[in-house]
Amino acid sequence: SAPPGTPSAKPVEQASADSGSLSDSLALATLRDLRIPGLASHGQDFVKPLGFASADEMRRATLVAPVALYRVPIASVGEYDETTEPDATLVDAQIRIYPVVSGGVVVSAVTISTAEAAPRVVSLGRGAVARSLNDARDLASGATNDGEAPFAVELAGLGVWYVGHHDGQGALWLTPLRADARVPGSSALESVPARRVFASLKPYALAAQDLRVGHRSLRGSAGSPPL
Repeated sequence: SAPPGTPSAKPVEQASADSGSLSDSLALATLRDLRIPGLASHGQDFVKPLGFASADEMRRATLVAPVALYRVPIASVGEYDETTEPDATLVDAQIRIYPVVSGGVVVSAVTISTAEAAPRVVSLGRGAVARSLNDARDLASGATNDGEAPFAVELAGLGVWYVGHHDGQGALWLTPLRADARVPGSSALESVPARRVFASLKPYALAAQDLRVGHRSLRGSAGSPPL
């Protein structure tokens, strides 16, 4: 089997020809800018924060197909019960994360926001997250509904990322990028039912919300005049 971080998704040069996506075009243009010799010659202080080991690695970089990001608001996790359809909690973040490959391994990412009419780059780098997303996507691709592209899921406020996919019965499964002791049976890169994830994390979501309310109350009282 391929080592972790090895992409199986098709290159964006091919994907963009299929989709004509504006975000694909911007991601490709961003990568082309990074390949400019004068830019790449700035040295290690420039290339390392972007996830590259050297300017040469940056010049050889290519993109693979993006991962769409969905977020689950912390309030939705706190309100979850057995009648809740996990899919109903997903909110399209209008973010596309393009893994950047060099030497056959994911080393960085170009992240594009599509929230406005004209897409824009919101970050470069985050190689560790991009590698984990790529690995989880590859694993989920073998279990997903035909034609469905696995997608990233961030549980906002709880510090956890997953790759989501639907099984043959349409149930949502989540593949964690790292193990989470709060979810029974959770291991890095092993899919678990979304229902189990949400039910397990509900107490933590409620506690986090209570903490936020407490902080707001303290800030409010600090600004009040004495009685």
